[in-house]
Amino acid sequence: MRYYLAIDIGASSGRHIISYLENGKMQTEEIYRFQNGPEMKTAYDGREHWTWDPDRLFQEILNGLKKAGELGKVPYNERKIMTRMNNDAPKPTWFGISY
Repeated sequence: MRYYLAIDIGASSGRHIISYLENGKMQTEEIYRFQNGPEMKTAYDGREHWTWDPDRLFQEILNGLKKAGELGKVPYNERKIMTRMNNDAPKPTWFGISY
């Protein structure tokens, strides 16, 4: 069976939803949920701004992918992208301001 994954990152929470076809009908299942919300941080301009923590969000994305693996519902990956987790991979560096 092929599983497909949608990751919904909202303003207050995020979730991972697995979908698959069963008897010709699409089924969906929420497999992972996490809290989200902006935090007050000093930005590149030296002032305090509300912002999301992209490093934490990236970690939550990885946590949801790991949960899919634990459930035996690994998302279909036609191009074999991200076939394994690499702890040595560079971490994203960005700073987004929430308005």
